Amino acid sequence: MRFLTEIKNRIDDYYLKHPTIAGFATRFVISILALLLLRFNIGFNPILSNIFFVVLFAAVCSFIPAKFMTLALVAYAAVQIFSLSTGLGVLAGILFLIMYLIYFRFDEKTGYAIVLVPLLCIIKLPFLAPVVLAIVASSGTIVSILLGFFAYYFLHYLQMNTAVFMGATDATEIRKMSMALSGLFSYREMWFTMACVMLAFFAAYYLKKININKSGYMAISIGTGIYLILTLISNLLCDSMTYNKLFWIVIGSVITCFLGMIITDLVLPLDYSRTELLEFEDEEYKYFVRAVPKASVTRTSIKIKRIYSRKRTDGRKGKEEKTT
Repeated sequence: MRFLTEIKNRIDDYYLKHPTIAGFATRFVISILALLLLRFNIGFNPILSNIFFVVLFAAVCSFIPAKFMTLALVAYAAVQIFSLSTGLGVLAGILFLIMYLIYFRFDEKTGYAIVLVPLLCIIKLPFLAPVVLAIVASSGTIVSILLGFFAYYFLHYLQMNTAVFMGATDATEIRKMSMALSGLFSYREMWFTMACVMLAFFAAYYLKKININKSGYMAISIGTGIYLILTLISNLLCDSMTYNKLFWIVIGSVITCFLGMIITDLVLPLDYSRTELLEFEDEEYKYFVRAVPKASVTRTSIKIKRIYSRKRTDGRKGKEEKTT
């Protein structure tokens, strides 16, 4: 716990001293990872998929605010899909625009979740972002989380059916749009997954409010367990369960629980050993408050001794010791 608190303090200090550089680096890392994900799944345009263009575009995205960075990534994805089919590109642009407007209207502060969720789905940790945000953020964050899952499954659907759309040379663009839309909205795995994530998110969100110590750890453990059980049931209902998928669901849930506790301690470290129960009242109400202070590490004062030579009045060299 002390080690994690020290790491958080160092990160906070760096952000306070160099906010511009830290923000630029954070946005660049998120942008480059998101662009590589899009390049891997829907790299239909050879120019946009060139690694030099990807790095350049990520550098451009790092100079703009986070909410507009999300819009730039959406535009990049839509143009890539246009290279596969004009109709699919129009459909993607409409869907992404609706997603962006919903995110901008309901959950403007945590738009990075839309980018992080697909990345975590790729590495088999889809519930990591939802369970951490359930502990450290508001309930409205579920909007960005669900939009992130929708974006991931939409790109995954296009990747799986690329050969079908490329081979449908006789079909009109309207017909391709209709095929993609009907296939997407009948994609049972996507809807079951989003339902499982939403139920597990709210379970963790409300469990963290229980008046006991380490309620955050309990919420992460139970929330991840609920997600695991619901995901297994949904895969059985969709008849999509395989041994490989079962292995990654179980292992991913265990890793998610472990990493969720570590990340929560980094973002919101609490010292339960100094919990206080406060009681006070005003003219209308009597208040019973449980206060848990944030964990902090006392920083040691370092004394530096500098020894340097100086000229003496009698012509001989001497040394002077100065303490700061």
